[in-house]
Amino acid sequence: LNAQRQEEQGRLVEEAIEQVARQDVTEARCLVVSGQGWPAGLVGLVAGRIADRFNRPCVAIALDEATGSGRGSARSIPAFNILEAINACGGLLQEYGGHAHAAGLKIVGENVEDFTAQMNRLAGSMLSEEDFVPSLDVAMELDPSEICPNLLYELQALAPFGNANPEPCFVSRSVPVVQITRMGGEKQHLRLSLRVDGLNGNNTVAAPWWRHGDLAEGLQEGGTLDLCYKPQFNDWNNRRYIQFMLEDIQAPEAW
Repeated sequence: LNAQRQEEQGRLVEEAIEQVARQDVTEARCLVVSGQGWPAGLVGLVAGRIADRFNRPCVAIALDEATGSGRGSARSIPAFNILEAINACGGLLQEYGGHAHAAGLKIVGENVEDFTAQMNRLAGSMLSEEDFVPSLDVAMELDPSEICPNLLYELQALAPFGNANPEPCFVSRSVPVVQITRMGGEKQHLRLSLRVDGLNGNNTVAAPWWRHGDLAEGLQEGGTLDLCYKPQFNDWNNRRYIQFMLEDIQAPEAW
């Protein structure tokens, strides 16, 4: 069932990307995508993937041909309060709710075009070109050998993490790459094995990066990378390891 859900999600994301490709992304400040028969339970995932990929607020709407209405889910970027924008379009909606970064709504199908135009006008008046440049909020830079179980326990004491309390990201520079692999049913994920003295009893740490498997061919084993990551525990096969959940990578000379 999970494999079927992932396949369906992938199909919806591809359809949404095709819709975005038919738009002028330089003009479309807020991306609104929709589809007949889309499962309402997946539009939040679709909106999140599109917002991440294009670094623009996105509303994904599942249209029901039988009722003529649509269920939508919205995801935003830090500079744009999606709930305030949706509230300004409230006259076109049947119901809505959420917060600054994510929201849900119900809309009559015939209002989707007007809703799209109004959301774009609002986003165009509120966002600058700089707002579309993705960025990461980094807690601090450190040597990866400073990561240890005690530090992770202290970080866990800061939980629960969420929009108002994000999980800390760290930057480490010139980290040696031991091995590069792709994982997942479609090899869609990237997994690096990094050399970090003192970690996990073998001086290595796994560093997965979801949905970035296509980068594997452009990386080189034996080289080094600057990393932005979240250190976490990974409990597997009755053992506890430390892993680095990657948020971004960059060649050292790029700094």
